Amino acid sequence: MAPAVRHPVPPAPQPAGLWRLVLLLFGLALLWAGPAAAGEPWAGFFFTPQANGNGNHNRFLAEFEELVRSLKAKGINTIVFDMNYGAFHFTSDYRMGRASYPANRGFSRIEARRMAQIARENGMQVMVALQVLTHSVGNVFPYVYPQYMLAGREWRPGVLYTAYEDWVSYRGKSYLCTSTRRSTPDNAPGPKAFYWREAPTNTRDPFNKEGEQVVFKMMDELVEAFTVDGIPPEGFHIGCDEVGWWYAEPRRETGMSSAQVFALAVTNAYRHLQEKHPGMEVIMWGDMLDPAWNGMPRSEKYNLSGRDTAAALDLIPKGIIIADWRYEANQRYRYDDARQSFPSVAQFAAQGFRVWPTSWADVKATRDLVWTGNEERARTGKVVGHLYSTWLMGIVPEFTRLLADSGRQVPDTLLADVGAEERSRYRGYYRGIADAINQTGTLIGARACRGTDRSCGAYPDCRDLTVQSGFYGGSFREYSCRDNRSAFRTLSLPVDYAGAWRLNGVPDGAAGAHQVALKNGARLAEDPVRGKVAYFSGYGPNVRVRHRASLDPGSGSFSIGAWFKAGPGGGLGTIVSKDPGFRCYNLFLDPEGMIWFETNGVRFYRYSAPGVSYRDAKWHHVVAVFDAGVPTIDLYLDGALANGKYVFIDGTNVKSSPSDLFIGNNDGNGAYQFLGWIGDVVLFNRVLSAGEVKMMYLAEQRPAARKRGGAPGPKAP
Repeated sequence: MAPAVRHPVPPAPQPAGLWRLVLLLFGLALLWAGPAAAGEPWAGFFFTPQANGNGNHNRFLAEFEELVRSLKAKGINTIVFDMNYGAFHFTSDYRMGRASYPANRGFSRIEARRMAQIARENGMQVMVALQVLTHSVGNVFPYVYPQYMLAGREWRPGVLYTAYEDWVSYRGKSYLCTSTRRSTPDNAPGPKAFYWREAPTNTRDPFNKEGEQVVFKMMDELVEAFTVDGIPPEGFHIGCDEVGWWYAEPRRETGMSSAQVFALAVTNAYRHLQEKHPGMEVIMWGDMLDPAWNGMPRSEKYNLSGRDTAAALDLIPKGIIIADWRYEANQRYRYDDARQSFPSVAQFAAQGFRVWPTSWADVKATRDLVWTGNEERARTGKVVGHLYSTWLMGIVPEFTRLLADSGRQVPDTLLADVGAEERSRYRGYYRGIADAINQTGTLIGARACRGTDRSCGAYPDCRDLTVQSGFYGGSFREYSCRDNRSAFRTLSLPVDYAGAWRLNGVPDGAAGAHQVALKNGARLAEDPVRGKVAYFSGYGPNVRVRHRASLDPGSGSFSIGAWFKAGPGGGLGTIVSKDPGFRCYNLFLDPEGMIWFETNGVRFYRYSAPGVSYRDAKWHHVVAVFDAGVPTIDLYLDGALANGKYVFIDGTNVKSSPSDLFIGNNDGNGAYQFLGWIGDVVLFNRVLSAGEVKMMYLAEQRPAARKRGGAPGPKAP
């Protein structure tokens, strides 16, 4: 990271030559520029200045200096000053200057310049942030200039309005709905209305040029305030995330698509900064540019926050840096748990943008996002570093203490505005951000392999060992990464079954096998690939296995596998079911051809990866693994991890049922009937490793072409 420096006053030029002065000033400029000049990755800290000692700004500045030194020691080299939420007292516009600001915020130009100076003196880059379109444009703006905000829709009786999402215009005023209900003449907006509050919307009108010019003046004022000794901020973050109030029908209302309107506002802000402050980096949040997130069309089923703005990615300038915020390792943030990475980083980079991955309070998600950025930076050079966001009150001075003491928790006094039932969760947020910085700050930009099975070895030769596991000669090797070196163990085909039902007409002699009965027209059929298997057609055929205690995993781990073949068409089909009421476990093939495995109804399940249909009239091997220790579900298809979307609300429930086990439908009578072929169903009361799953797949690919128990299968290349 750039060294901490004090910036001396330049000495008077010597008569010996003007070139000495030029060289001196050039050297000082490089020192001021910090990490950007050195080409180092930006390790950024995004926070809102807020004085906590009874609004004592001088005390804040002293405590901020302590925090900067602490952050510097943890590897941070860039401070992003978030001047939203009334953090800066604007004076460039007289009405903004006369507005009311909170006593613990509303910092002056002089105070802002001192913040920037403190950062510079510690070798930090300086950047500043202001929402230019969304989130009420810094919070003070809409109350000073409500006429520059998007108008609410005209109030009408008979319309269902949603609390804190819908604004209406009524008799010349703007109102926010505060209670979801269908409107009637009796609950129309007004000063005494119970369900409405007079308030401007939270999105600026992008077509109002007067309002846009006021915002541009605010941006310029922030740049000037954070300029120290002629050195302006290296970057300006224009926000533009989580668009709230928006057009219901953009084309009808504006003549443009939603994406075009959004791109217009972003591009205008970018061009203003580039024209007024040449060379300054422009950053924005990326959620509205993601077609699988807030950039998707609004959907009651998938995303109420969708605004159909993702196509703006093709319309905005490529010079913008996308701050791609991914706060948790789950499907909302499009986390790939097979690779422990966030694919959106590479996808934005592939569109020609530089990316600044941004984390919050989840340590695992932060670590995985840092490594995602490192790998993409090494691959394309498009990742500029990593940004830690905070979004909490009392960052100064509390974070200095949290960074220094890993056991510290924030005091109740800091959480006075948080309900008692929520305080534990908020303490976790504070602790999580500090732990994330402590554990990952020095990893940003690391030129090293990650040390996982998918990234192992000596950089830059980072190998994916999962593809190396396979048969070598007559034995199967499962490769893994140990101390960033490749290692392997030799596996035997797992036979510690809790149940095994080959469905080939031969009595099962495997340990734990249970009595099987073909019911309601289920029959054995000869298949050229798999030999004899169970065949299901029509309504009702199933294979029924009598209940035994060993078929119930209870609160423990288990794995269940099967071979299946199904053609296109058909509804939700049951491969294996242990309880029609969804109280134990069910393995399904859905109508779109994806696998769905659940262990607690709609509260704990996973689908296979999207975009691949297994309704292709070919044989496939599926293994579903429930790991009670996490808890989590992994799905393997044809020997490879194929995890897709999931809901993990409660995996600790007891998975037990007196129901028999059914193969082919859910209840023995035809519910969720599978149409096709099933064979070699196995159950283990433990977690199968990825290597064991791959070995089972390779060893059992073509049982009809060889005797079971012979050579284990094809050799790995």
